[in-house]
Amino acid sequence: MAEHSYSNLQIKSKDYASVRQAMEICDLGSAKILARVDVEWIGVYPFLAEDDFAYLKLLAERMSARLDAAVFGFMVPRPAEFKYSLFENGIQIDEFHTQSNDDAGGGSPAASGNVEILQRYCVASPDTESLKQLLGGQTMQADERTGDRMASQFAELLGIPRAQVCTGYNYLKWAQAGR
Repeated sequence: MAEHSYSNLQIKSKDYASVRQAMEICDLGSAKILARVDVEWIGVYPFLAEDDFAYLKLLAERMSARLDAAVFGFMVPRPAEFKYSLFENGIQIDEFHTQSNDDAGGGSPAASGNVEILQRYCVASPDTESLKQLLGGQTMQADERTGDRMASQFAELLGIPRAQVCTGYNYLKWAQAGR
């Protein structure tokens, strides 16, 4: 795991038992789950997806299809990078990732995200321009443009507590161990 990296699935559901059952059926392996009664999203933190965006997307697809629900897969693989993939009913409908300096020399280009799709999941309807600015990193100063800050802003737009989005399996494991 890279320093300050994390990934998670955010599932649009309040049905903890169904999410727990889907985790077993979809064979997520070692995973943590976080749910709050006042939040319409349940966080799932699969260990094997901490560093693998393709695998995180596969898990999001499986969970989305099994639960017939929207599932975001969020990842901050490096401090300056942020990615998400969104599935509805097992079908990928949106993806975004920043282009890191490492990608400029031949990696994959940045995926821009779909503002109209994102607006459906925001708790308060931000205007299209505000979302475009967030996706373009224009809501932050250059020195503030970090994956963690972008994840935090997405959490706020979706009505998910920051601590639920800006964490991963290892952080939850360490917290349980009292580190």
